[in-house]
Amino acid sequence: MISLRSVLKRLAVDRRFTALSVLTLAGGIGLAVAIFALVYGVLLAPLPYPHPERLVDVSHAAPGLDLDDMDTSVSLYLRYRERIPVSALDPWIFVLAPLLLLGVAVASSLLPAERAAKVNPLTALRRE
Repeated sequence: MISLRSVLKRLAVDRRFTALSVLTLAGGIGLAVAIFALVYGVLLAPLPYPHPERLVDVSHAAPGLDLDDMDTSVSLYLRYRERIPVSALDPWIFVLAPLLLLGVAVASSLLPAERAAKVNPLTALRRE
């Protein structure tokens, strides 16, 4: 195992390697900070509205008329809200969606594992 003394001696002797290492670390750290700042500013920062979690975008599509995205009016949104009482913040959505994903993940990993456990490794290697 390389000791800390030998590493420091190597860095002191080879100035170009030391400069390149420091510049690489500084560039990597600076790039990571810049990317995090960009992601935070675009995706993670709260929206400048009183209740940003309550913002809704409702649109229509009319493929027969070659209209992929048509905006709707406030009155049409209110009509939809009256007729469809399900909310995106329904507690059942937060419970059932992760359970469904967990069930699919368990089934997709356990079924092949169970099948592979039944195979004798020596028999499988002889066939190849």
